[in-house]
Amino acid sequence: MQKQVKIPIKLMFLHGLEGEMLKLKQKYLEKNFEKCVTPYMKISRWNILQQNSFPRVLIRNKFNLQNAGYECIQNCMNIQINGLNESNPDALVGISWGGGIGLLLLSQGYWQGPTVLMAPAITRFLDVVGERDYKIQDIFDKINKQNLGRKLLIVHGDKDFTIPYTKSVEIVNKIQGSQLLTIPNGSHYLNNIHSPPIELKQIIYDHYIKCKTQENIQNQ
Repeated sequence: MQKQVKIPIKLMFLHGLEGEMLKLKQKYLEKNFEKCVTPYMKISRWNILQQNSFPRVLIRNKFNLQNAGYECIQNCMNIQINGLNESNPDALVGISWGGGIGLLLLSQGYWQGPTVLMAPAITRFLDVVGERDYKIQDIFDKINKQNLGRKLLIVHGDKDFTIPYTKSVEIVNKIQGSQLLTIPNGSHYLNNIHSPPIELKQIIYDHYIKCKTQENIQNQ
């Protein structure tokens, strides 16, 4: 049997909620790319055993929803900042909660490279907990100020009933140079892009090559 040739790109993957139980994307990326690092955020919607789970953080913050929401964000941001410093990836890939953290990493200047985010949840989350340390328009403005929209590809299924597809339309409309790839009949987990005709590894690779080509042209 011929050994599969992996794509020679180092990825950092930002998982969604229940990341330890839902490892399909992580395994897929590890199988298809030279290296894939997945810093675990200890985040969960319901599992109180996870350090950064919403109920556990809510209890720590005496049931103040906004304070709890921002502790979740900041704890996960710190984990991913450390991951970036340790792994030095070529590209960033995130889904749902992880996609939202990816947008914040771009806006805060911690990451400036090729970025593919699937159904990013940050605007939906801030709608729920309220805007305080992070404001939705401010996130867009900071990314635009750094001209990082050209590095950003948003992938979203038009049958996503968890994070509305319209949230990604809004993001792309507000971030200059960013692109939206719509997956027909794609659910929130986007499991229909693990094989042709629309395959995640090709989406990531094409976006990475596009970004690198733009960099080479600018440096000439």
